[in-house]
Amino acid sequence: MAYRLTVSRESCWRGCILDTVTPLVNLDLEPLGKESQSLHAETKIKLTNGEEVTVACGYSPWGTFGIGVNSGLKRFPQVQAEGPISMDLVLNDGLLYQFSLKKIED
Repeated sequence: MAYRLTVSRESCWRGCILDTVTPLVNLDLEPLGKESQSLHAETKIKLTNGEEVTVACGYSPWGTFGIGVNSGLKRFPQVQAEGPISMDLVLNDGLLYQFSLKKIED
């Protein structure tokens, strides 16, 4: 089974209609060690204000997904669930970012 983290940024709103979504990350999770069944991925995202945030995510062999976002200046809520995760966060540049962690079909 393969799992993937995707991150996108909502770039422009026209009233209540979303005009543009910019994909930023498509990252497959990898095993934490040679014999580990836990999967993990970590990446940095550069915001439009130049600041960098770290996104870390994982999947446990018991079916638990988790995503955490940390800017160094501010720690955002971590999310854990027993299924795929989708969450939206307004980060320090004032824009809405979409995070998704789910199983992908080969």
